[in-house]
Amino acid sequence: MHACRKDTNILPILDPLAVQELYIDSEYTKEKDFHYYKKVVFKNGDIFICLKKNKQILKLIKPATDSDEEWEPFNKDDEFKAIQVKLPKTGLEMKIVILRDREKKTENIRCFSSTNLQLHSKDILRKYRFRWVIENGIKDLVSSYFIDEIFGLDPVKVEFEFYCVMVARLAYEYFLKELGGQYYNKVDGNKCTLQKMRTLLFEKRNCKIEQDHSGNLILTLLDWQKKGTIEDHVSKMLLSLKEKGKNKTLWWNNRSVFLRAKNQYDFLKSVQ
Repeated sequence: MHACRKDTNILPILDPLAVQELYIDSEYTKEKDFHYYKKVVFKNGDIFICLKKNKQILKLIKPATDSDEEWEPFNKDDEFKAIQVKLPKTGLEMKIVILRDREKKTENIRCFSSTNLQLHSKDILRKYRFRWVIENGIKDLVSSYFIDEIFGLDPVKVEFEFYCVMVARLAYEYFLKELGGQYYNKVDGNKCTLQKMRTLLFEKRNCKIEQDHSGNLILTLLDWQKKGTIEDHVSKMLLSLKEKGKNKTLWWNNRSVFLRAKNQYDFLKSVQ
């Protein structure tokens, strides 16, 4: 399990043995916090940190940054050097990877660290990027599923609400996968969020909902749309799922949902 230390309220409900990696932004984090998370709470896991250039860190990395030896290329713009240190107050051992611009040198230095001393330096640099994926996932859950608005304290009810969110999430993932690659896998590797999909389909739209003779729900967009748009893709996807016997909603007596588009101003053409 990977965790991002974003909300302290979630830590008490996690089994410490389940956390393998913890990603921390050290902007407001002190040395004793690193020790607490590694040695006290999540003993089986390792922490990954983006180190800000505070006085303690500057002092620890100064011998390495003052020397132009042992720097290795990371990509076309950056180079890196790794050192292993013991934090002065707690004695916690950490591996620090210093990343700097090849041309600007000391003007642009970033530091990343982990308590996993055996991990390759490049892997530490790559792994910290997971933090942004985790944070974006949390933001998506908050924005799309209001997971920050859990009401009540009953553990069973809270667990059931999280279960409902998980089911909704899996359903939406399936929806994106069936819809097509441009929504399921974007160029940047992210998926189209539920909030974004809502905006694409329904923002500033006139819609009409009705039932057909079989009781299926028909949602009609009253704004004319050209073929090849997202509305067209969704409409075809829902029809395809119906043919496979998958487009049905159990809590609506197995009704299907269909999306159609209609130009509400068609009648003006005949008048003219």
